[in-house]
Amino acid sequence: MCWEWILANIVTPVASRTTDLFGNSAEEQIRYLLDYDDNLEAFRRRAGQLEARKNDVLDRVDEARDNNEKIKEVVLLWLAKAIQIEIDKEMMEEKIEKNKGPCHTWRLDWRFRRQLSELANVKITKIDELMASRDIHSVSDLTLSADLGDLATPDYVPLESSSKALNSIMKLLKDEKVNIIGVQGPGGIGKSTLMEQLAKQIDTIAPYDKAHVIVAETSDLRRIQDKIAELLKFKIEEENELQRRATLAKRLRERTKKVLIILDDVREKINLAVSGIPYGEEGNRCKVIVTSRRLDVCSKMSDVTVQIEELGEEDGLKLVKQIARLPDSEAFEGAAQVIVKACGPLPSAIAIVAGALRGKLANESNESLVNIWNDAVEEVIREYS
Repeated sequence: MCWEWILANIVTPVASRTTDLFGNSAEEQIRYLLDYDDNLEAFRRRAGQLEARKNDVLDRVDEARDNNEKIKEVVLLWLAKAIQIEIDKEMMEEKIEKNKGPCHTWRLDWRFRRQLSELANVKITKIDELMASRDIHSVSDLTLSADLGDLATPDYVPLESSSKALNSIMKLLKDEKVNIIGVQGPGGIGKSTLMEQLAKQIDTIAPYDKAHVIVAETSDLRRIQDKIAELLKFKIEEENELQRRATLAKRLRERTKKVLIILDDVREKINLAVSGIPYGEEGNRCKVIVTSRRLDVCSKMSDVTVQIEELGEEDGLKLVKQIARLPDSEAFEGAAQVIVKACGPLPSAIAIVAGALRGKLANESNESLVNIWNDAVEEVIREYS
């Protein structure tokens, strides 16, 4: 009889041992045998739900790749685990098919049947973990675009005024109480260049995704929102303002790195409270820097304002010599001073003039070439003045 075979081959051997290799008691082993059909049915149902979730994730991955977005490693790992569950299910179904039939015909391996029931129960637990995972809420890092930290700043010269401002900004970025930083200085003082340099150094504090938006005359929030989305490689499709704000906030919150939004050359106050930029939230994952020529704009928009000091004569001469690539020689000192005097305390003006003179270097031992260079200085000064 079938039940006599069960008693001899399953119940007695199981009961004779306290636990199996997996630490299951005799009672648990018998329970797996009795729950065989229920466990397999539950496994099939949960595996079907996981497959539907996997297909949804794959659709979002395909869409992200179409937008040239970088797929998160945790998402790829999640998909690999989900696919493994599918493979395990197929293998289990094959084993079940091979062991079908009445006891007297197939001599069904009841010990294997119990193990299969236990395995189904283990797989259900793994499926539950995958279904509850937060790793797939956002599938992409959206960072395939070149990082601002990769931006070349060949003419950047670490001057005293800019270095002091840069150090102040870096310190404020570490302050959890500061959400928006203002950077004020007159036009041409080097605010944009400073922001480019900041982008290269900020990852020494923490990994940041960066969006550097030149605002200038247009302070339209919609344009700023679209530019932030473009720089961080996503799109805001909605037309309704509330929906646009919600989308921007959601996408910025979902990023694995902190976010730095640089609003450069702001001419008038922008109401960031209705922009969708999620600054000031728990964890302080989104920082904003506002640069402006106007101190009142920075004061109204930011928590703290850093003012860039005017360029001193010593820094001005240093800037000329480095950008024009002059040798350290008194022979060129007079021409360099002419440039600094003509351009005033504005690094950008000095950079333009000194850059135009680059390549007209003279051998300091050859007085005639020095004179040629001096003549070139006068010509360029007239052109840019």
